[in-house]
Amino acid sequence: MALGNKAIRDGKEEEAATHLRQAIDLYARQTESAGPLNNGALAYFSLFRVTGEREALDKGIAMMEKAVLLEPKDSILLGNTAHSVLEGAVRDIIGPAIDFKALKMTGSLELLSHLYKDQAGRDRYVQQVRRHAGIAKALAYYDRVLVLAPKNAHAYEAVTSIRSIHATSKSCAVCSGVWRRRNRTFQIRLVSCSVSTQARMTRSCAKR
Repeated sequence: MALGNKAIRDGKEEEAATHLRQAIDLYARQTESAGPLNNGALAYFSLFRVTGEREALDKGIAMMEKAVLLEPKDSILLGNTAHSVLEGAVRDIIGPAIDFKALKMTGSLELLSHLYKDQAGRDRYVQQVRRHAGIAKALAYYDRVLVLAPKNAHAYEAVTSIRSIHATSKSCAVCSGVWRRRNRTFQIRLVSCSVSTQARMTRSCAKR
């Protein structure tokens, strides 16, 4: 898989796809456990970004979810799964409106703001986010990540992004107020996480 990712960085997409397919085949022949499933899924995700084949993304998500079933308390696996499920859901919602392969971008909720011109357009996308089963599943995974790894900054950011969309409708003023109070707590924890990360980096540099 390392050769495939290097080829991606070098702009050699056909070569990257070949290496990634070889890596996928290698992981598939290993004994089924959380490690090979996770690595195989990551290879599928890289292949998807190179080729745009939705089947590769779906297979990667399925493998990641199987890995989580085997290791349900692994916060890294849960985080990888949450991220991949969220990306798949966002790509479903955005559809062909954005050419991710051409732009070399991944699916992100922040991209939705580029797809509407008025409040009515925004409301349509908000409703799609609220109704999409993949968004709900990703949120559930992120919630589990935060139980196991309460200082995971990426998980807080993802949850904040999803919840902010869920709580922006005029008909949901109450839940919006609740979320703003919860979000202040998230922001405090994010700052705490950033400070602790800087401290670890400082200690690491001091030992060199």
